[in-house]
Amino acid sequence: MLKITKAGEPDFLKKYKKKYRPGNWAGYDRENIRERLKAFIFECEQKYAEVSCCVYCEKAVGQDDSHIEHIRPKSVFKKYEQDYSNLSVSCGKDGGSDRTCGHYKANSYADDFIHPAEDDPASFMTYEIMTGKIVPLSDDGKIRKRAEYTINLLNLNHNKLVRFRKTLFVWLKNSVTDEEELSYYYKYGFPVLLEYYKKECHG
Repeated sequence: MLKITKAGEPDFLKKYKKKYRPGNWAGYDRENIRERLKAFIFECEQKYAEVSCCVYCEKAVGQDDSHIEHIRPKSVFKKYEQDYSNLSVSCGKDGGSDRTCGHYKANSYADDFIHPAEDDPASFMTYEIMTGKIVPLSDDGKIRKRAEYTINLLNLNHNKLVRFRKTLFVWLKNSVTDEEELSYYYKYGFPVLLEYYKKECHG
């Protein structure tokens, strides 16, 4: 899960709000505004080694297989519905029903959720190299509770993700001998995983 630093609200979004005065998220359907927002968020907040990544699972995504994600669900937290600080980009197309990440989270959200712009996910979660799973960083009650809640809410240990992370660890173990070779694997996304591997297994 990415730790993101929110950029300031872009000027084109401010102008859009002033021009159309949308009452809710449904009003963001003109001037290709959602695609422009995705491109801005990718470029300024969720891009690593020129690869755009899902804020939650970290896999490489693009304009066509992602959607604007309201971290605090817009149907529940109305005051954040049009707040740029609440927007990120998650995998899965608009209107999709994916098995992980933003679409899977849907309208669920509690204070235990690890907020990628307000918390550091690496302080709560880590990886199991042998299994490919994301697990709590420690057995500390609060850390474990928040990690488990977030992992389950986003289904970050879905079989497909676990298999790929495990495979990626095998590839890294068998082929990476220096940092230049490690950089090749950023094309798949998973920047936090790669940094973890570099620190724990290749440092």
